[in-house]
Amino acid sequence: MGKWVRVSLPVLVAALAATAPSAFARCPSAASVHVLAQNADAMVYERKYTAVYGCLRRSGRPHRLNRPSEFGGFVPLDTFRFAGHFVAFQEDFESAAGFAQYWVAVRNLRTGAIHSESQISERGGDYGDESEVLVLKRNGSVAWLAETGPEDDEHAFFREVHVVDLDHQGRVRHRMLDQYRRIGRNSLRMTRDRGHVTWLHGTTRRAATFR
Repeated sequence: MGKWVRVSLPVLVAALAATAPSAFARCPSAASVHVLAQNADAMVYERKYTAVYGCLRRSGRPHRLNRPSEFGGFVPLDTFRFAGHFVAFQEDFESAAGFAQYWVAVRNLRTGAIHSESQISERGGDYGDESEVLVLKRNGSVAWLAETGPEDDEHAFFREVHVVDLDHQGRVRHRMLDQYRRIGRNSLRMTRDRGHVTWLHGTTRRAATFR
């Protein structure tokens, strides 16, 4: 992965910070903050090295994106993806007891609400897991390619393809589409019509609907 943002606060302070509003009533200028990711419509930035916020440039109020935990929320900077008024990213939580959970989250930048959040892998997003590719649609649907396996045995690693999209009734659903040691690294793609995702299963390119 690339660079990381670390949020580390005492538990009580973290709980209060999670509900604290940003100091900005409107989306700040890029020159006034530490920008982590941006495009023409939206921006993600860090405040005082303790919290990550996101906002829509033209009309957006900043919203807290990451959630503090016992040992802080970690956000790999190269996982931020923008589409419409949504932002997707990987968020990692750790514990003094050696417990970890890695998630893929999608936030609505208009409201700050969580559109979806799912554990990054079938085994629960534990140590050693990471998202190699994230793709995001303008309706908030997200797909990712996860590398997963025990942290102490790199030869046991394999890959999974996950999608969180909408069913025929418009309800959010999470599907694991594939799990195989020879899924092509960084092979996940969204089709030009944004209706499917494809990936390499060995030498075969597979596809699935992406609503």
